[in-house]
Amino acid sequence: MLHGAPYLKEQLQTDLKEQFVKTCQVFRVWIAKQWMDPINPEHLLFMIWSSTQAYADYALQSSLLMDKAALEDDDFEAGVELITRLVLKGCGINLL
Repeated sequence: MLHGAPYLKEQLQTDLKEQFVKTCQVFRVWIAKQWMDPINPEHLLFMIWSSTQAYADYALQSSLLMDKAALEDDDFEAGVELITRLVLKGCGINLL
């Protein structure tokens, strides 16, 4: 994956691409219904993916910076809460 996933190219061009297009379309419908601000769906997905992937790619560094042997469930939950809050607010979705 880090080198462009050359061995997964076919799957990425079919399965992943299909799901990506469907998800972007859902965001476009929500934008049209004014359920969220008019943002770029593709870049929104890239941002969400990169935010969540950081917990997998940098778990060791993160745990060391937090003076822990390893990230714990509550650390991941805090990450989920923060990312969710930032994405929703950043898309103009009011949290009830």
